[in-house]
Amino acid sequence: ALTFETVCELLVAAKVLGPEHARDVIVRGERERARIVRQRIGRPQAGQKGPAEAIVHPAEVIAAMDLPHHGNPEAKITEKNVMEVIAHTASLRFVDLDPLKIDAKLAPQFLSRPFARRNTALIVAADDNTVTVAVADPYNRGLVDDLVQYVKRRPVLVISTPSDIQRLITDFYGFRVAVAGAEEQVSGGVDIGNLERYVKLKRVEDIEANDQHV
Repeated sequence: ALTFETVCELLVAAKVLGPEHARDVIVRGERERARIVRQRIGRPQAGQKGPAEAIVHPAEVIAAMDLPHHGNPEAKITEKNVMEVIAHTASLRFVDLDPLKIDAKLAPQFLSRPFARRNTALIVAADDNTVTVAVADPYNRGLVDDLVQYVKRRPVLVISTPSDIQRLITDFYGFRVAVAGAEEQVSGGVDIGNLERYVKLKRVEDIEANDQHV
């Protein structure tokens, strides 16, 4: 699995992060991660593991530090910059996730929301033999093994930013209940295949509050 230190080393090797900044970034990393967690969920109780929002990817931490891009000092290192380096290192394709081009009903058919959250993994395409999975950690062997075992298809990994993956997990899994209800009510059936149509059904916070599936 990716560690914060490993990601920093990859960025230095790719000339995205300057060597002069790398040591300071590693020292500040845990403090910055804790700050992001507090922003998302508040201060956790002692001994409390915390919800999925406490999962913070190294790319999110580095992007939040507002660091200069070593190859272009006028620019800042973004989450996408970090994930593109990881994708290149892993010889995988980087994909900008477009919710309007993904069947929002697909991911919940294969994986539970807790599993998707925990692994920052979103199924974005499937056929009879393969599933295409957007991930933020291509070195998570446990994820790949679980996909093979439970999905019963060969996983094809692509890399996306962790914030995009987690956001679409919220959207797609949150809208599952509204879609099921809408399809029951519409006579003749309706192909509701993307987020643009889902948004018209119900606000996601209402659905999340009533979702008892997972």
